[in-house]
Amino acid sequence: MLRLDWATCACVLASLVLPAPLALADAPVKGEVLVILAKEQAGEIDPGLKKLPALQKPPFSSYKSMKVLSTTDVELTSDKAATVALPNGRTLQLKLLERMPDGRHKVEVSINRPGKQDYLPLLTVIASGEPFFVAGQTHQGGTLVIGVRVGSKGKN
Repeated sequence: MLRLDWATCACVLASLVLPAPLALADAPVKGEVLVILAKEQAGEIDPGLKKLPALQKPPFSSYKSMKVLSTTDVELTSDKAATVALPNGRTLQLKLLERMPDGRHKVEVSINRPGKQDYLPLLTVIASGEPFFVAGQTHQGGTLVIGVRVGSKGKN
């Protein structure tokens, strides 16, 4: 019969239990960045955008045409920001600040200044897997509306 002392049992149990939570904490969080050109002039709205409730409410409901310019998958980790090039020459940056115990993620969204490498923080969001939208960058006679989804409802 094999007998182990308490210290050996604790080391064996720790090696079985600890790696999984640590690996989960470092696992990338998947996300998506949607770049839309929105205009106040009447026109077409991409069909997929009609299903997004946030775009049907102010201030986004004032746009009468919306065209998806790009969709980019991103992965966020605690040690590396994700970046997405915008069509107006700027770069969007997403930083994972915190993984919340309830599965949500605290994310900082920022954008670089024209012709500069530094980033100006736009906002910090607690992301729940539902997309959130920011707007304001001008482009081709309209406004860039940027949709960001981090994680998915109930999972990374």
